[in-house]
Amino acid sequence: MLRRLLGWFDREGADAAFRAALPPLEVSPELVAQAIEAFGHGDRAEAQIEAEVLRLAGHPLTARRLVDVTAEAFGLTLIAHIPECAGVVLPATFSARGRNGRWHTIECAREPIFALAAATAMRMLHDEGPSEAFNTIALRSASLTTVNRALHKGDSLDGGELSGPAFIGLPAELYVAP
Repeated sequence: MLRRLLGWFDREGADAAFRAALPPLEVSPELVAQAIEAFGHGDRAEAQIEAEVLRLAGHPLTARRLVDVTAEAFGLTLIAHIPECAGVVLPATFSARGRNGRWHTIECAREPIFALAAATAMRMLHDEGPSEAFNTIALRSASLTTVNRALHKGDSLDGGELSGPAFIGLPAELYVAP
């Protein structure tokens, strides 16, 4: 019993240390724009793109957020513009797993990169059309892959609801209170 109690206290200390090591949630619009520029080119290897975004971000979790969330924001922007998806309800949440292994549903509004990347995606799509840079980023989206597969199978998406992405590499502790 005492050992379990001590383990519980140690876990609290470890959780506090883990939370203290998390990067701030806020990012600048300039950083998001630089990340979009870094991985908006189709001729670069995945490792090169991720190394460049990490160099820009300075923290591995911020880099992971920039890569994963930006791709989903671009993918969802494109889905919203596909005529066959006019009746699809787009997600307002995403999922992230906590250190305890439990998945959490989180409002997209809690992740500032969503809004910044979506605004850039809309601007790019409306100003340039689906350019190579736009497509390179959007094609990284799991949501777009899901929609693409369904459309290629001939499935109707009218009235369907797209569930939010699950960000495997992002801890829920970035977004939820202890």
